[in-house]
Amino acid sequence: MCSSQSTRTQCTTSTDQEKWRGNNLERVESRKSLCIFTFLILIFSLKAQANEFKAPELWHLEKLSQPSLHMEPVRENAKSRDGLKLALKHFTRVGAQPVLLIHGLAQNDRGWDAIVKQYSFARFLHAQGFDVWVGNLRSAGTPGFKSETPDGPHHWTVDDYAINDIPGLIEAVTEKTEQLPFVIGHSMAAWALEGYLAGLVYDRNGRIRRQQPLGLARQSKIKGMITLAGVYNLKWDKTITQAAKDPILSELDFYRSNYELELLASIKMLYLIVPHLYALPLDWVSRVLYLPLEQIPWIGKRLSRLYQNLQEQVIQTPLLSTLYYPPNSDPEMVRLHVRDGLEDLGPRLVEQLANALNNQKTESYYHIDRPADAYVYGSVRSRVEVPMLFVGGGRDRLASSREVYEDGYLATQTKDKQFLHVEHYGHLDIMAGINSPKEVMAPVAKWMHERK
Repeated sequence: MCSSQSTRTQCTTSTDQEKWRGNNLERVESRKSLCIFTFLILIFSLKAQANEFKAPELWHLEKLSQPSLHMEPVRENAKSRDGLKLALKHFTRVGAQPVLLIHGLAQNDRGWDAIVKQYSFARFLHAQGFDVWVGNLRSAGTPGFKSETPDGPHHWTVDDYAINDIPGLIEAVTEKTEQLPFVIGHSMAAWALEGYLAGLVYDRNGRIRRQQPLGLARQSKIKGMITLAGVYNLKWDKTITQAAKDPILSELDFYRSNYELELLASIKMLYLIVPHLYALPLDWVSRVLYLPLEQIPWIGKRLSRLYQNLQEQVIQTPLLSTLYYPPNSDPEMVRLHVRDGLEDLGPRLVEQLANALNNQKTESYYHIDRPADAYVYGSVRSRVEVPMLFVGGGRDRLASSREVYEDGYLATQTKDKQFLHVEHYGHLDIMAGINSPKEVMAPVAKWMHERK
């Protein structure tokens, strides 16, 4: 209690000081809270900017995308189970969620990273905040990103991809990032990835065996899987055997058929010849498209322009319909893709595809006579536990959307699964089509962001 005047003065001063300290402490705490709140708002704001474009179809024009569009990817290396050096094209974003992209049959990293950069799936995902890795399977890759080719004939199969190459690619990304990656596979990669999930290995006699504990361990090493135009079967609504009773009567019917492949798969003589070839080269396609006509004196430049115009007109016709849906394909992108985006076909890969078509199921490789122990890749679908997104195109004449839905989505028993049908898309333009950024790339990025 303050009795004297001087004591009261000191007491009042002390009390005022305590009040000031208390008020000042409250102001400091208030400012701290405000700073933390502002910081959190900024973080969520930046996250929203990284995760969503204002207009995905114009993503390449946004300021946010420019570093991704113009960056130079770096080469990283992985090792296959049988000792081959495999190349990875890395669009670096240190510390971000890694995504591994794997190409399909006779393709390479060009399918994921189009020369016309606005159609580059890899650069789109990088601009969305992901650390992007594009894997090249054996013997595949653009200049600077070429994977090693085994000695001798190109007699590898989907089984080699599943057992030797894909485990090496996934482990390399996991080790280098110390994170579990999302894996995105196109076309035949979906087939091979099912072998990876099943835990397939070769035994000492070269026969395929499934090791269930290994399959479970492999599934635990990825965060989720997405397949675009995945080959889960090879079948069509309109078949050549039913052509008389159920003919093709419309454009939609045409895109639900593939008489060409059915006819090729039915020619028995090809099974005696093709598997023994060294390789089925496709580099001639690039040479035909890029004839050096401009070197012809006086008329070379004019001939070159006319030839390019002819190519663009051909691209817009149904002649390439097995690979592209013309209305969704930029002719210039297609021409440039062919320049270095095609790989020689392995003869036994072709036979394995023909067997799948004839038997209507994806199986391990065999020559002519099916062995009793042929492995059925679809048998793993009841044991898949990883989150999965299946994307199918309504104009795909190789892996129809119906096949992706019935044999992929419905048959796979994982609890977290989604199916995305995109109507006006063919087999290759589902990755790099005119409308892919908005209707395929953006939904894929969103699906992954929701599961990071």
